[in-house]
Amino acid sequence: MVVQLGPGTYDVQAATLNLYGREYLTIRGAGRQATIIKARKASAVVYMGRNNALEHLTIENASANPCYQKYMIRFW
Repeated sequence: MVVQLGPGTYDVQAATLNLYGREYLTIRGAGRQATIIKARKASAVVYMGRNNALEHLTIENASANPCYQKYMIRFW
């Protein structure tokens, strides 16, 4: 299954995009500079499951703590 995200910034605040337990799912954006998933978390922004993909998008973590800004995707 492919979920197409249009251009824009999707601010998920402190939520998590959890793909764990979902197989063969692709989330596709409109381009790396066009589709942005933005969060402010002290943990991963996206949890990946088996055979899932993120394509043509950017993930940003704008956590106030710079230690967490690099922690965006966790693979299972």
